[in-house]
Amino acid sequence: MKRLLRRVTLVTTEASFLTVMRAKPNLIFLILLTGSHSQFSYATESIDSTKEPLSVVMTLVDCIRRGLANSPGLEVADYEREVVEKKLAEARAAYFLPEIKLRILGGPVPDVPDGSGPDGNFPNVETKLSDFGPFIQARIEAIQPIFTFGKLSGLEEAAKKGVEAKKAQERAVRNELIQRVKNIYNSLVYLYSLKDFLEELQDRSRKAREKVEEQLRKHSPDVTEIDRMRLDVFFSETERRLIELRNGIHFGLSTMSILTGIPSVDIADKMLKMHQIEVRPLDYYLSRAKMGRPEIQQLANAVRIKKALIKVSKADFFPTLFIGGFYGYGNAPGRQDVDNPFLKDDFNFNSGGVALGLEQKLGFHLTNSRYEQAMSEYRQVLAQEKLALQGIEIQIRKTYSDVISKRDAAKSSENAFKAGRSWVLATTLNFGVGLVPVKDLLEAFVAYSKVKVGYLDIIYDSENAIAELSKVVGEEVSDLQY
Repeated sequence: MKRLLRRVTLVTTEASFLTVMRAKPNLIFLILLTGSHSQFSYATESIDSTKEPLSVVMTLVDCIRRGLANSPGLEVADYEREVVEKKLAEARAAYFLPEIKLRILGGPVPDVPDGSGPDGNFPNVETKLSDFGPFIQARIEAIQPIFTFGKLSGLEEAAKKGVEAKKAQERAVRNELIQRVKNIYNSLVYLYSLKDFLEELQDRSRKAREKVEEQLRKHSPDVTEIDRMRLDVFFSETERRLIELRNGIHFGLSTMSILTGIPSVDIADKMLKMHQIEVRPLDYYLSRAKMGRPEIQQLANAVRIKKALIKVSKADFFPTLFIGGFYGYGNAPGRQDVDNPFLKDDFNFNSGGVALGLEQKLGFHLTNSRYEQAMSEYRQVLAQEKLALQGIEIQIRKTYSDVISKRDAAKSSENAFKAGRSWVLATTLNFGVGLVPVKDLLEAFVAYSKVKVGYLDIIYDSENAIAELSKVVGEEVSDLQY
């Protein structure tokens, strides 16, 4: 319950599996963080540009399906559900399967000769070590409750709701895994898009440098060595960022490989684009979450479990009616078999019986303490449910707001991107014919970088916001089919 509440509190600190961080103007870094469900160490490797292409190219849907099939977290949740199902079977069996105990004893016992019993007036008998002989006895007891004032039904209800809670937990683990795969996939698409963009800028700067070198060889007064240095700095900085991106892509693919269980994997989509979805009214997602969000179902089942346990605690104030039976058999060869019903023979017997019984716990002060404790736990989980539902609603409202704002911001960002692209194209052409200096060309490159990275950022954030909305609602809100 505490883990569940931490996931739905107002201020969430949950780290995404891959977090792409953007620094000050035009400086791009990648920080890759592992999630809580998969821990492993890695060493940063340099990427060999001559490496063969990765063999398995997968779409987002492919990655999700493979991730679900390969998830140890889902396997653990499945086993946890099975454990609770066994407890439910045990609670149901208590109605018609008695509690049975069997005890078997065996060992040496002194032999008693004939005539040593009551018929012989119990004479003194000297027992020697050689007089010891074997004995064996067995006793089986069975108790079947027939009326417990709600204890058995309460235990069954608690076990049943426990199974439903574990099923909901399994769906929650599934949703978290799907979101993690989406975040990794979106991060890889984002990095590939940045890589293509930086390669484009690098190519433009390389051509500009060749133009400057040509003019320098012709001793043109329009360029200087400082212009070439400026282009060298821009080219080198771009190359450094490309190396970081390639390493980030390499590690991201390695992470996806671990999640999917495929040794070598690559993604099919390498150009970031906005996916249009039908954004329904906020009330629709709030109502869908009440039905589909597994955490809400877990909370509801936790309340029902505590309520059933109150019933179990209250039943201890009343007696338990039961039917009890036993059968015992004992045999000690060499000992006299005493048939007198007024004398007890612990070594030769064959007896049994059935009776109706009643059992009452008389420690009412202890029973009352347990009952009050169960009531307090019930009230506590009710309060926790209210708190968690508030947190879930705030989550949905915030995520919904992010989806709307990112979608609207993408439109203005796209306009800025188109203007920046037109600017850099025009400046490149004018530089080619000698109409603008290198300084203006680099200024256009930097401005274009800002708007292009901003445009990619907003699309990336929008895709992650849609993925987050699917998780907080508890069902897929896009057109993905997996």
